[in-house]
Amino acid sequence: MSIGRMTTDPDLGPVKWADSLMVNWPPALRLWAPTLACLAVLFFWTVLLYWPAVANAVYLWAHRSSYNHGFLIIPIAAYLIWDRRAVLAPLVPRPWLPGLPGLLAASALWFVVHAMGIMEGEHFLIVGLFQAIVVTLLGWRLYWALLLPMNYLWLMVPTGTLFFPVLQKLATDISAWLLWVSGIPVFAEGTLISVTTGDYLVAEGCSGLNFILSTLALAPLYATFVYASMRKRLIAVAIALVASVFANAFRIFAIIALAEFTDRQIDIVDDHLLYGWGFFLVVLGLMGWVGLRFADPDTPRDDLSEEGPPSADLTPHPLRRILGVTVLAAIALALLPLYDVVLGTPDLGIKARSPAVLQGH
Repeated sequence: MSIGRMTTDPDLGPVKWADSLMVNWPPALRLWAPTLACLAVLFFWTVLLYWPAVANAVYLWAHRSSYNHGFLIIPIAAYLIWDRRAVLAPLVPRPWLPGLPGLLAASALWFVVHAMGIMEGEHFLIVGLFQAIVVTLLGWRLYWALLLPMNYLWLMVPTGTLFFPVLQKLATDISAWLLWVSGIPVFAEGTLISVTTGDYLVAEGCSGLNFILSTLALAPLYATFVYASMRKRLIAVAIALVASVFANAFRIFAIIALAEFTDRQIDIVDDHLLYGWGFFLVVLGLMGWVGLRFADPDTPRDDLSEEGPPSADLTPHPLRRILGVTVLAAIALALLPLYDVVLGTPDLGIKARSPAVLQGH
């Protein structure tokens, strides 16, 4: 056994030498390794450049019960990508230059909402940047094949506080109606419910936003694996969202009715969030059980069918092109954040404060 020294042709530059080195790699590795490496670099670069907004989102995931599901979105999206491996296998990652203007546009929109102080808008646009990076480096065909897991990433955004007033009013009206139907004298005004044993305020934490966001994270996943057609999936998600709203209202009704019927001998208001999540899990289980009665176990899923001919040419793009697009994307990502750091945030004359930062529930 002899040990030789690896030498390089002095006439080859580092990029051409790397290209020649990959000639002996397995085809799948040659196709994906350079692109995935560049994709990982751009993801890390994006997190670094937009770190304040990223850190704020993670803080909200950790400290707001409505957004705890944010930690699960990336692992679930990764599994959805793995689930599509048979569809992805015949496709070739090909950098798509028209994606670069989209990347720059998303960064420009981030700069505007950053200058306005809208943190929630920054969260949305960072996810938009991830979408633009994927379509730029992998190409539109691969992005289309990854449409479900890529769109699933939007659920990472801590959002929904805009709907607090509507959800609070809806929960108040439905629960008050249920109390009236049950024969309990009730008076409701705004988000206040008055019965003979006391007054109950439907606060933001009781609006049901946490149930709705959890349903929005779980229902599409359930529908994807249980139903074959997009029509049945959309119907299932819509039913689950409506059911979550009514389940929250029924929870409020049950808390008040239990206290009323027992003359407040049984009062679980102080622990209503704990009991509420338990009740919500039961509702999810029942909906899942009923949904299985309409499942399509033997029908191929339409999201796993190949629409259109796969790429016939399995030859990967030259490493020089992949690196070039990566460098251009990195520059597009960095221009406005670096401008903000060096020259400061411009005063646009409009300032807004993010409700996601100010209101906890």
